[in-house]
Amino acid sequence: MEDDGEYYVKAIIELMHAQLDGKGEIRAEIYQSNDAATADVYFAEFAEIINISENEFTPKLDWIDNVLASLFVSSVPVGRLTHNNIA
Repeated sequence: MEDDGEYYVKAIIELMHAQLDGKGEIRAEIYQSNDAATADVYFAEFAEIINISENEFTPKLDWIDNVLASLFVSSVPVGRLTHNNIA
């Protein structure tokens, strides 16, 4: 969300990780169990695996953080941006 609360930026970045199936889907049996405890255990274990192997993401999470931190929204047309009118 921009400082003025008027705009937001949405970034969709495909993450790859050895523990992810590439589809971004939760295993069907988790939904089919109809058991909240099963889902809680699944997500807790999954989060633990991902957190332990954070450096195995492609692209690297630090790179994503840097790219997102570098974004800005301006009412000034891109061709007219100068150091003086960048907020």
